[in-house]
Amino acid sequence: MENSPMSSVIRMFVLVTGQVIIGATSITKDELFFYINCPAEVVTKRNSNGPLGFALYPWMPNELLDSTVVQVNEHQIAGEMVPSEALVKFYNVWCFEEEDKLREFKQLFQQQISKLGEGYAKKSKLSREQQKKTQSPMDTSLSDALISLFEEDTGWGDPTVTH
Repeated sequence: MENSPMSSVIRMFVLVTGQVIIGATSITKDELFFYINCPAEVVTKRNSNGPLGFALYPWMPNELLDSTVVQVNEHQIAGEMVPSEALVKFYNVWCFEEEDKLREFKQLFQQQISKLGEGYAKKSKLSREQQKKTQSPMDTSLSDALISLFEEDTGWGDPTVTH
């Protein structure tokens, strides 16, 4: 499948979660799955006089993915709508801009993730080293306070003693 939304049919879906998604779609041969390229959530704002406007937001965290194609099971879809020609044109422009942003920022996100991973690994290693210093697995001695808890006769386990 090509990455261009213009090579596919632009559809809008209402998911069972209530989200409205627009995207360039294709259907598998068995028609059990839809593939949605560059999916966007359609968010509308309304007041008592009618619609105030709408916005498109990436549906997935595209910065963290290798592909913007999402496979959706037909059971996740509650309904389908036909977008207006104006919305299709707007979506196509939006999608190309998102793809440009993704190319531009993906490397930065990958660097951030790498640094976070390195920091987590370093912190985890320090934590394990600290645990080794404070608690040796060969140390089987128990503290006096812990031993005293078991040596006290508090009546626990004795059915004649009520607590």
